[in-house]
Order: sequence, then structure tokens, then C-alpha cells
Amino acid sequence: MYAFKELLEEQRKLDLNIIQTKKLDNEDRTLKKLAAFTTELGEMVNELPETFKFWANKKNDKQKALVEYVDGIHFILGLAVDLGIEDIRILNAEVSVYTKESFLEQVLYLNTIPNKISTRGPSHQKRWVEILMAAYIGLGQLIGFEWDEVVEAYHKKNKINHDRQDANY
Repeated sequence: MYAFKELLEEQRKLDLNIIQTKKLDNEDRTLKKLAAFTTELGEMVNELPETFKFWANKKNDKQKALVEYVDGIHFILGLAVDLGIEDIRILNAEVSVYTKESFLEQVLYLNTIPNKISTRGPSHQKRWVEILMAAYIGLGQLIGFEWDEVVEAYHKKNKINHDRQDANY
């Protein structure tokens, strides 16, 4: 099982810092965070050119892909924070259900989920955020990321994000 209570709390602190610093108290950030997630997804895929750039000779950079992947986790968690979700728990079986057979199928599937979140009412948004997270974990597994390395990379990037805010990024 994947539990996110600790990561959600870290994300809540970062988001609160950003909200206070940028004076965003009453702004609805749902669509912006969904757009940011899909952007990070694209940036992550771009670090794995061997998966789709049949016209190029560029090699995959798994470490850079991990950094971009973790940025996606930040935006999913930030979305959960904004929606008032206190915890996300994803079972291994759920990851399997929402994981396609290939990397590219998974990427394309992940691009369909943000629209489901943005067009649903609050009672269904939590479930779609959980589905997004399960599918995103599945993508990480298809790439070969170990969950421990994802969490470690999240903590490192979270610190960088705090430092950036402190430096008026």
C-alpha cells in the first residue's frame, strides 16, 4: 500500500508558503495545477526520448526523468491539498488496475484524467485524484522507479522548492 499522509503534510506546508508569499488566498488553482501536472508529465517523457522519439538518437536520462516525475507528484499532492483531501491510500491492486501495458499507453491515459477531475463535483474529485495517483505510480513502475527513490527524490525537490520560495522564485 502507498500512503501519502506525510507527503501531503509536506506539500501543505509548501503550498501554504507559496499562497502567503504570492498572496493567493482566494484563488482557485485547480485548473492551473492540472495544467502544471500535464506539463511536468510531458517534461518527464521528454527525458526518455528512446520511448517515443524514433527519429532521434538521444538516450534516456532516468535521473532527470525522476526529477520531472517528482514534480508531477508535487502537483497531484498540491491538488489534493487544495481539494481538502487529508490522506490518499493506494493499494497495489489499484495501481495494477490503472496501469496499461506500455509506457506510452500509460502516458496517454494519464493525460485523460485531469479533465475528469476538472469537470467533476467535489464528491467525485477525491476518487479521481486517487485514480490519477494510482496511474502515476503505475507509470513510475513502468519506468523502473522504486518507490523509496521516488519518496527520497520528493523530499529533495520539496526542499529545493522551499529554498526557491525563500529566494523569491
